[in-house]
Amino acid sequence: MENRYRPLLYAAAVVFFLNLGANSIWDANEAFYVETPRQMVETSDYVTPWFNGQERLNKPVLSYWIVAAFYKVLGVSVTAERVAIALGALGILIATGLIGRTLRSPAAGVLAALLLATAPRFVHFARRNMIDIYVTLFMAIALAAFVHAIQRPAERRASWLLMYTAIGLGVLTKGPVAVVLPALVIGLWLLIERRLSDVRHMSLPLGALIILAIVVPWYAALHGRYGWDPIWTFFVGENLGRFAQAMTTDRSPAFFVGVLFGDILMPWAPVLLVPLWSGWRRAPDESPSASIRRLLWLWIVVIVAAFSFSASKEDLYILPVAPAAAALIADALLASGMGRDHRGVRVILIVVSVTVAALGAAVWWLLGSGYYRLADAPIVAGVLVVCVVASLARILW
Repeated sequence: MENRYRPLLYAAAVVFFLNLGANSIWDANEAFYVETPRQMVETSDYVTPWFNGQERLNKPVLSYWIVAAFYKVLGVSVTAERVAIALGALGILIATGLIGRTLRSPAAGVLAALLLATAPRFVHFARRNMIDIYVTLFMAIALAAFVHAIQRPAERRASWLLMYTAIGLGVLTKGPVAVVLPALVIGLWLLIERRLSDVRHMSLPLGALIILAIVVPWYAALHGRYGWDPIWTFFVGENLGRFAQAMTTDRSPAFFVGVLFGDILMPWAPVLLVPLWSGWRRAPDESPSASIRRLLWLWIVVIVAAFSFSASKEDLYILPVAPAAAALIADALLASGMGRDHRGVRVILIVVSVTVAALGAAVWWLLGSGYYRLADAPIVAGVLVVCVVASLARILW
């Protein structure tokens, strides 16, 4: 079954790299992560991020360094900076595959990566320079390493080293959120599973040293130039300020629920209702994978809940739930025989299929002709309808 999905995954991943320079910079947000590393390369100043002649110290520096490295190798261009982000998205697919593989099987790993690679919104993120791709990459690696350590205790030391390295890189990319949220999820999981004694096997002192070794040098260099002011402003003003006060549009506490089920993993996201409903339950004869399902369940619920309490809400904030969600969806699909053996999954897949067919018809009607015509709209609409027919045939017969 694994070989059935692998060619589709390869084909989907190629899309991340096609014609990356065809579009100009999408918006001001992408411009920050494109222009700042260009100025780093021009000035050879890799300590202070600059944008339009002004210091930009409201984010850590790693995402700028990554793009600057690609500028050095490929030259300064829109294509070069988007190759960097596309490779980050490819890394997310690999981490997602490892999580799914450990949860159920190699087939689940490939299917989980395929689900994420074919989610239109994720494809869009993979072709646009956004810091959240790198944060999601490092958090996904940390989660995959933790899951591997749980399932294979004999190899856990290497897993801990990988996990702490990924967390340190995440902190140097986005800030304390990259360590606080994984620590909260892992702590709650250990408590729920009655495995708090496992903490003594997690090499916490070594982990703290690894994270500090990654994060401290840049902050020390920053302190040497500017003192404590920018560091204090970032950790307190940028992080706590965004949590306490809306920076953009004021959105309801339910905003991220809509993002989870209607955005980042559509059209597959509705299937997530099944494992989120049942994944926390215990069974007398449950398999070892059941505890991993609860871990992934916690990963999703804690991250969504944490940002739901934040005054500032942007859809990309919960992108790190995507790998865990894709693994749970793949697990549910395979466990249900792709919907044939589970009524709930079958009903959801039918509803999703009908919805996608309606979207295909809408693409044909709205974009097939007229002022807003897109050249390939009929082809896209036709592919959607054919895929829906094939999916319904597989589900129902």
